[in-house]
Amino acid sequence: MRLALLPVFFLTVFLTVSSAQTLDLNKRESPSKSTKAIKHKNIGLKNAGNDECVEACAGCCIELVASNMIPLMIDYQEELLNKRDLIPRTVSLDFMPHFSVDPTGSYCISPRLKGNWALFSTELRYNYMIQDQSFFGTTDWQFILNPLITEFIDMGVGTGIMYETSSGEIFNESTAFMNGYINENRVTVGGEFRAALDYTSASVPRMEANFRVGYLVLNTPNFYGWLTTGFSYQEYYQTTQHFGILVGFSLNLH
Repeated sequence: MRLALLPVFFLTVFLTVSSAQTLDLNKRESPSKSTKAIKHKNIGLKNAGNDECVEACAGCCIELVASNMIPLMIDYQEELLNKRDLIPRTVSLDFMPHFSVDPTGSYCISPRLKGNWALFSTELRYNYMIQDQSFFGTTDWQFILNPLITEFIDMGVGTGIMYETSSGEIFNESTAFMNGYINENRVTVGGEFRAALDYTSASVPRMEANFRVGYLVLNTPNFYGWLTTGFSYQEYYQTTQHFGILVGFSLNLH
């Protein structure tokens, strides 16, 4: 029963961090707003009291989540590792060379390597999109938590960095995905969403989504291999779009 609450704890952490970020943004108000607060002293004092109350609540939530979540994660990690024989991909290595072509003329190459250790995964991806004479190359690294892994479905959320080759800049990128496994892994269906943010300019260097279907063509005691097809959408700086037909291969070593 405790393990079933794990996704709730992940959601609680997300909401708590979001609340803390909102508080931080509220404190960084413009000078004009600060002047108005001085003119309306009573309102300012009331708002300050509310902020202190919210800060205290946020602190309590973080402490409560941390104290309960760590042992919960340890238990869940042990449970997943005990199911390794039933769900081989629990501890595995994924290699996914994917390629997508947009009928308008652009194309994207995005090979990735992902290591899985039950609750935890890490992924390294190189993404290279060419459109007309424009080139968008990035190296992406993600740390991923997998709050749900079963024989038929897995879900994950992650965050990490996106290194933009052309500018040399590094942005925070987050991801969420879900994969389904049908007919003893013979067919896989999956979707993924990723977004990179530039917090200094409030711009979105890249946002992307993809949908994939895989067909099992390799099945040995240590390997699964799926031929993959689907759709891939990428948008750079809210100006350049790539909507392509995705093809590739997904190899799982376990």
